[in-house]
Amino acid sequence: MVAVNTHHPFITLTTDFGERDNYVGVVKGVILALNPSAGIVDVSHSIPPFNVAAARYILETSIRAFPPGTIHVAVVDPGVGTARDAVLIEAGEYFFIGPDNGLFSFLSKKDISQIISITRRKYLPKEISTTFHARDVFAHVAAYLSLGVVPDEFGPPKKSLAPLPGADMKRQNGDYIGTVIYIDHFGNLVTSI
Repeated sequence: MVAVNTHHPFITLTTDFGERDNYVGVVKGVILALNPSAGIVDVSHSIPPFNVAAARYILETSIRAFPPGTIHVAVVDPGVGTARDAVLIEAGEYFFIGPDNGLFSFLSKKDISQIISITRRKYLPKEISTTFHARDVFAHVAAYLSLGVVPDEFGPPKKSLAPLPGADMKRQNGDYIGTVIYIDHFGNLVTSI
């Protein structure tokens, strides 16, 4: 079982919010209002809008740079306001918080200790926007988790995570067929092959 360092917790943020608007600042403000000692690290806010596969890649290739107990918040959520679940996952040495839309599908079943469906309102604001769950759900859960609230407090267990749709490699007539998942700042292509 992994534990958060409540004396100096680390929370990472990975989103498609960009740098121009106030969304990232508001999410950080919510976290810091609840836990002023939280260390917040921006992994990236330049994920192409709604590109869950790119966010999955960025998150998967970044997490091990952080100390055990880090809380990784990832929000690329084309389904915000729909029936998709909000989840808190304990896997390996880390916690993950965000929408259950394939974003966390890189986590191996053997590493996942628990998946919690975030449904309990105790640690959430009275009003929850249908379009800004990063602020109203995920930031609150991350902050309270960083203060030592145990995962079970946020909701019931969930058996599995949603897969990432459409990012698989296929083999057809001896050829490999895949998709471009991400293009980095230097023009390098990351594919599903």
